[in-house]
Order: sequence, then structure tokens, then C-alpha cells
Amino acid sequence: MSKAGNSFLRKTLYMASLAAIRNKKSLFREMYDRLRSNNKT
Repeated sequence: MSKAGNSFLRKTLYMASLAAIRNKKSLFREMYDRLRSNNKT
């Protein structure tokens, strides 16, 4: 993420992504785990 753009929108998207990752049954969590296993994050 860069510092360009709307800071409110950036913060909101960041918090939404954290909430999605914390949910163990989320599709986003599956993608996050797959990326973590491949050392992409």
C-alpha cells in the first residue's frame, strides 16, 4: 500500500482485510494461509 489516495479508505480497507483474515472460515483466510505457506506475505 502506498500513502497516496484517501487515508480513510485505506484504513477502512486495511481493517476489513484484517477482520477477514481473522475469520477462520473465510475465503480470504484460505488465500492468506496459501500465500503464507508459499512465503508470499
